[in-house]
Amino acid sequence: MRAKRRCWMRASNEEREAVASALTIDCPFCGEPITSAAGGGLSPMWKCACGAYISRVAEPEFVQPGRGLLVAAYHEIRRRMREDSLVVGQDPVVDRLALMGARHVHVGGRQRVILVGPSGVGKTTIISALARAVGCPFLAWDVSTSSEAGWSGVDTNNAFAALYQECERDVERMETAVVCLDELCKVAIRDSTGVAREHRRGQAKSLLVLAGGGVPIRFPEHGDRGASVAVTTDNMLIVGSGAFEGLAPDPTPGDLVAYGFSVEFAGRFSQILKLASLEPAHMVTIYRRAVEEAVMTSREFGFDIEVPDAVLQYVAHAVADGGEHVTPRAGMGWLQAAVDSALLRLLDLGARHGASCRLQPDDVPIPGAVRRR
Repeated sequence: MRAKRRCWMRASNEEREAVASALTIDCPFCGEPITSAAGGGLSPMWKCACGAYISRVAEPEFVQPGRGLLVAAYHEIRRRMREDSLVVGQDPVVDRLALMGARHVHVGGRQRVILVGPSGVGKTTIISALARAVGCPFLAWDVSTSSEAGWSGVDTNNAFAALYQECERDVERMETAVVCLDELCKVAIRDSTGVAREHRRGQAKSLLVLAGGGVPIRFPEHGDRGASVAVTTDNMLIVGSGAFEGLAPDPTPGDLVAYGFSVEFAGRFSQILKLASLEPAHMVTIYRRAVEEAVMTSREFGFDIEVPDAVLQYVAHAVADGGEHVTPRAGMGWLQAAVDSALLRLLDLGARHGASCRLQPDDVPIPGAVRRR
């Protein structure tokens, strides 16, 4: 059970206890959220927009969630994630993560999960959407660039020091974080073909301490210097992600061991969720949003480049038919190249200010090998 703090707020000489809702602790005077229900961030004299301020904060205590609070939290997290414009086509995984998020907010405990899926299907995106939905701090760490403690590179000390500063040096809030261990498959001590990678053994060992919990992790508050700070990962929601090429269709911790992780590390992750490949309709949604920035840039040059849905659909189907090595990110690159080429043509022709150009499917530079499939 997660330890939480009760707090009271005062306005016009009247004091009331703040109330925990599904995902937040709300001001008892105006009902506006004042902090995440997961805890942390409660400081005396902190003011709400209505003028009420926190007058008293109790010591942490274990509080049983109110009746229906977990159910309400689950439905609200799922709604927020499904409505997030960055998350598409992964409803089954969203539902599972929403369940974990509800437990994270109100119950706590050591929750560990790995998301498996090809590049570009939204693994990191869906984890950050979960952090936004629950209102907790978020750390995204590309662990393929990590190092052992004391060696050059980003280690646990550096990552946790950055999270500590983001949480405004509030250890209680930091302990509620959602942590994404991105590119986790790349720190396995064997590659997908079984070839040993001994240089990864130290990285995996360093991550074992983080994923394990139970023993506080000590780190300098500025990464490599400053006073020592102790934090436990017991109540952190830790999500690993990676492509994990060659992993079994319905993976288990045993498959992680066969893939190249130690028994101790694989045993920390009791759940492994596989993300589906994106359907063309989902890719169109992503591409429509992705080309907006490129189109806006062309307008800064004084031109209007239009990318109709027919072009987006053409690219999406090319990606879907291109095989396992053609990822949705490739489609984004092709579309960016098409917009850039159109902009260069307008510039080279000396087109007048406000000139427009409408892209056609043949304007997208899809490689011939993909076209021929």
